[in-house]
Amino acid sequence: MWTSTSSKADVQDKEKGPPLIVQKSDGGYGYATTDMAAIRHRLQDEKGEWLIYVTDMGQAPHFEAIFAGAEKAGFIKQLPSGRLPRLDHVGFGVVLGEDGKRIATRSGEVRLSLLLFAVHRPTCSAGHPG
Repeated sequence: MWTSTSSKADVQDKEKGPPLIVQKSDGGYGYATTDMAAIRHRLQDEKGEWLIYVTDMGQAPHFEAIFAGAEKAGFIKQLPSGRLPRLDHVGFGVVLGEDGKRIATRSGEVRLSLLLFAVHRPTCSAGHPG
């Protein structure tokens, strides 16, 4: 259900968990808003047929809510083929730092390219001299 109150605008399925807040009480926007806008753009403007989001498993509830919100907002429309677009989240586990805590790439402390290199270093060096 879409709701709009004086404090927030959200999408909520009371059986599945907390609301997906698309506009904060101070009028600002968060990750849910940008993720919803990205889905709308990819489906309606770019005519995407299958959107795949690859993140750590900790984001699964977020993407479940985002996909449900996109459906409730009317962003998921029938394709010319008669099928509906497909939205999937592929979780790969959780990336931990040396301290055993989840790495927060959004904080700006971790450069994604270095993180990917660290994760794939064994693959990159396999079969290569040096």
